[in-house]
Amino acid sequence: MRSLLCFFLLLTSLHLYAQSEKELLEQRLRLELTDTARINALNRLAYLNRAIDPARSWELLRESNALLQRVDYPQGQSDYHNHLGVLFYRQGNYTRAAEQHLSALKIREYRNDRVGMMKSYINLGNVYGDLLQYSRAAQFYEKAEQLLLEQNDSLWLARVYNNQAALSLQMNNNVLCKSYCNKVFQLKIGDRDPTLLGQALNNLGVAFQNEGQLDSAQVIYNRAYQLGESSGDKTLLTDATINLGNIFRLKGESAQAIAFHLEALELAASISYAEGIRVGYQALSEDYEAQGNWKEAFFAHKRFKQISDSLLNEHTTQTTSDLFKLWEQELKAREWESRQGLVQVEEERQSRRMERIITGALVVLALIGIAFIYLRRRS
Repeated sequence: MRSLLCFFLLLTSLHLYAQSEKELLEQRLRLELTDTARINALNRLAYLNRAIDPARSWELLRESNALLQRVDYPQGQSDYHNHLGVLFYRQGNYTRAAEQHLSALKIREYRNDRVGMMKSYINLGNVYGDLLQYSRAAQFYEKAEQLLLEQNDSLWLARVYNNQAALSLQMNNNVLCKSYCNKVFQLKIGDRDPTLLGQALNNLGVAFQNEGQLDSAQVIYNRAYQLGESSGDKTLLTDATINLGNIFRLKGESAQAIAFHLEALELAASISYAEGIRVGYQALSEDYEAQGNWKEAFFAHKRFKQISDSLLNEHTTQTTSDLFKLWEQELKAREWESRQGLVQVEEERQSRRMERIITGALVVLALIGIAFIYLRRRS
């Protein structure tokens, strides 16, 4: 009982810390700041509001962009593109999300900002994963993981493992999903970021649910739901609520399932969480179907299809695929230029070395000639 109380006190303190950071940033923005300091505060505050008050995030990023038009600040520019990409992603606008994340990545790769590159790789993995382009998503996640293992950053590594777990579920690989979830748990990040722990629990619950272990899945989802409530993360809360509703339907409790899924749709709508709305309607359609309420099942399924078609249409898939190819081409071009630069440097080094050898040889020959003439005169 004491450990449970400590656990909830810890979660409460973490939520208050997040709230206090936002309040401090809001207060900071009321002060006279340099342009770069204001851009940093605006970008950070926009990121903190992404899952709680996205409308505020858009407002903050508009102000950040206005400042970036008059200052040369690559770090702020890349963060701006990154956070804008996150907002577009959450709205289900994958084309704009990919554009923004690739813009951020180009700046970060040019500056060799390895932390920033890692974040861009994760975000691009998310976009291409939701577009069902699994190999590309896996490629970006692996790049991020490689950088993080070098940096030994457990929090961001947990994010990558969560995303790889979710990708494994999309590929119907429950065993691989569980292995990634266990990697998250081994990092012991729950006391620093309950949202990451909650995401791992949601993924793990789905793996157990897929294997028919409904009671275990329900216990896991309940823990994720509690973490969503305590942290105030409505995305996590939406996902856990949908998952709990699915368990009730699978256990034959359709009315309870419908109540959970309606709650999830309301939560998702409040933060413009397009994927949550899409999955929520899909689940609701299955609930009504289980009840034999074909009319409501039809309308829910129709809404699900409308949202799915808007998110995964041919134009979006083709455009993001083209963007990926352009990035690959630019990356190869930069690598070629880098190799050519190294070759040129080596050629110049060899040329200077040869010049020194020839110069040295000429000096030696000259000294020998002088010595020879001197000796001839002496004799």
